[in-house]
Amino acid sequence: MSQATQAQRIEAGYKAFTGHQFSQAEADAYNRYTAEIEAERWPPTREFLKDQRHRFFCRTIGAEGF
Repeated sequence: MSQATQAQRIEAGYKAFTGHQFSQAEADAYNRYTAEIEAERWPPTREFLKDQRHRFFCRTIGAEGF
């Protein structure tokens, strides 16, 4: 996967636009999604995992509906 398409990892303490600050557990969970996406080669599964990661991010920061 090229660097341009590779997602960045989130570190504990990352502050989202809603003001939510990620705990270590939240950052680890987000980064596990990212690692799974990077390892997956089947496009439909990659898209599913991206969607799940996005949902997790939105729920975590309190911005559901984005």
